[in-house]
Amino acid sequence: MDFEFNVPLAFGDAPACIVYMPEGDHFINASIGGRQKVIVDRSCLEALQRDLALKLTQNVRPVCYFDHKTGPASFIPASFDYMDGVGVILKGEWTESGRKAVLGRDYSYFSPAFKLNTATCRPIGLEPDDIEVGSLVNDPAFENIARIAAGKARLENFTVLEPDMLLNSGGEDTGAVHDQTNNTNTTMYELLVKCGVLTKEEAASDKAGKIAEDKINNLKKKSEGVEQSKTELEAARKEAEDAKKEAATCKAAKARLDETEAKLKAAEAELAEVKASKAALIDAEIEAAIKAGKIAPEDEDAKEALKTALTANIKAGKALIASINPNPAFTTVVAGKANNGNGGNEPTGRDRIIENINKEKN
Repeated sequence: MDFEFNVPLAFGDAPACIVYMPEGDHFINASIGGRQKVIVDRSCLEALQRDLALKLTQNVRPVCYFDHKTGPASFIPASFDYMDGVGVILKGEWTESGRKAVLGRDYSYFSPAFKLNTATCRPIGLEPDDIEVGSLVNDPAFENIARIAAGKARLENFTVLEPDMLLNSGGEDTGAVHDQTNNTNTTMYELLVKCGVLTKEEAASDKAGKIAEDKINNLKKKSEGVEQSKTELEAARKEAEDAKKEAATCKAAKARLDETEAKLKAAEAELAEVKASKAALIDAEIEAAIKAGKIAPEDEDAKEALKTALTANIKAGKALIASINPNPAFTTVVAGKANNGNGGNEPTGRDRIIENINKEKN
């Protein structure tokens, strides 16, 4: 897995991991026993992880303090891991005060609290009766431990120890030994080269720190840009899906509208057909009335009156026609006049219909 154990590797944020113990042979100033040799390799991991797992089952949680003093927690440990070439890694979660202390560079290093076998010089686990796993400090026992809260522009201060740290014959890390160690260590620049952040030429430049800072900031901006693009893409995808649903709804509505319009046209055609049939029926009724001698063929007023009555109510109109008595005068017509023997004064049209109705009443 990838480890981010300092601010630059975490792109300016508090890292998710801490270098708990740097790999290699070290001489530390211990709180008990004075100056002690400590050998750190992968064999240390099992005991540390075992004891931390046990502490995590207890009612009182294990914590990391500030300056090895009981009080506010800086970091809540979760598990140990190991990174070849770096050392024991402590994973967990920062408290609010711990995060501020690291990002603000009030504290720059981590100092572990552990049990040491002075015969083998190897860590053999955590103190069983203490909830402290370690502390943020500014004067670490492991003098070559990787700095956590480094300034972004000072990446050159970071060094990660190789497994074989060179010590003098007296077991002390003198200034000359430090120089030799720094020459053989894997620097942060080399790690950035391995990660593809820097080229070898850039890492060798006297402006490597500034170049690395700019590239890390650019990577952070790109990462933020990618997240923004993802958000915009999701918004666009949702908008497209909503538009698709709306289009489907519109399509369904259009289909229903087309169906309704088709039904309306069919109803209009049927109505027109009914009207035509009714008109033909009315004409037939009037023609029958003429043939029956109930109205004169040329009596347009009478025909119009019957048409109006039949149009308003076909049944009532037919009843009206049935009530009219045939006029024998309408059966013989000479020169367009009825031969009725009264000098051509026979009433016509509506007057005749009314007169017939009055006759029926009398």
